[in-house]
Amino acid sequence: MGHNFGSGHTHDNTQYEPVVDSCGTNCPASVLSDSATIMSYCHQCAGYSSIEYTFGGTYVSGDRKVASSYSNVPLAGSVTNNAKRVNVEMYNHVRVSTDYWFPGCLDVTPKCQVDSDCPDEACQTNVCTEYSTCELRAPSANCCGNGVCDGQEDWQSCPQDGCTPPPADCSGGGCLTIATEFSPTHFGETNMFKVIAISDLVITRLTTFAYQPGSGAVKVFGKSGDFTGSEFNAAAWTQHYSGTISVGSFSQVALPRFTDTIFVPAGASYSFYVSNTLSGGVGNMLYKSGLTEDTVFTQNSDMQVYVGKGGTCVSPGDEGCGMYSGGVLFNGVLEYSPVASSTVSISCDILHSYHLSHLYPS
Repeated sequence: MGHNFGSGHTHDNTQYEPVVDSCGTNCPASVLSDSATIMSYCHQCAGYSSIEYTFGGTYVSGDRKVASSYSNVPLAGSVTNNAKRVNVEMYNHVRVSTDYWFPGCLDVTPKCQVDSDCPDEACQTNVCTEYSTCELRAPSANCCGNGVCDGQEDWQSCPQDGCTPPPADCSGGGCLTIATEFSPTHFGETNMFKVIAISDLVITRLTTFAYQPGSGAVKVFGKSGDFTGSEFNAAAWTQHYSGTISVGSFSQVALPRFTDTIFVPAGASYSFYVSNTLSGGVGNMLYKSGLTEDTVFTQNSDMQVYVGKGGTCVSPGDEGCGMYSGGVLFNGVLEYSPVASSTVSISCDILHSYHLSHLYPS
């Protein structure tokens, strides 16, 4: 196969200098299993178990015509010397033919003459290499859009880099609440619902409504956006709380505050997946049914709470359970903290000193 792409055998010193291996002319003292490449004759030294099904290299990045853009495939022993050269040899052989008959067929990056021919991307400079191909440099540090919240960035100046506001401090009673209602018509294991933020806010904890007295497990998962389509996709959800609580009959239970920051910017939606089960897996989540799914049930100046779904699953991804399609309302309370826009204030004393210094310079 390698001959079709322009490679000789790996002991051919007219093509590889130094040779990739010497098996075709001189068997090394020790040839281990999986120690040589397809283009090797090492099977004559130690049988076909010595051959690994690889030409020897793996393309990593950069210009495919140079060996520095490849890595060597790990092979046993020390029979093979820098086998990635085989891949480079084959690529360049095919490149010469295609450039003649089908120019540009193997171009994986646009042709260029100068750097300005290569459009830059967010936080990355695109430069023209000596081979007339465009190549993106590593993302710049302290740049909004590099995927890292760094430098002077914060949740307001660069939310796209994952910057979030600091955790809300509710110890002094500074957090607000919004309640749905406590008039249940049904109970089960799970309730899903979403909220839409009207202003920037951090959701700090939930209060649930339990049906029967006893000790049971409560779990809270969350995800950005709508839950529709992710009801059974465990990878889509982040677990915010999991613990055992003791409840009374028809009791409201405020869960511990979340240890992570659930930041919901204005205009964005966030979904919750809440389960409450007594020992033995008996459903203990009270909710109101018979409503219209995906409609606003209640709202204030900061948030809208929507009618969601109820079901029999305890965690996303559970098997042998289901989510009802009917409109179901989460019975409970959401505690949250509005995130105020940061402003710069200048005191009158500072302004006064500034004007004096300009009126009467020293």
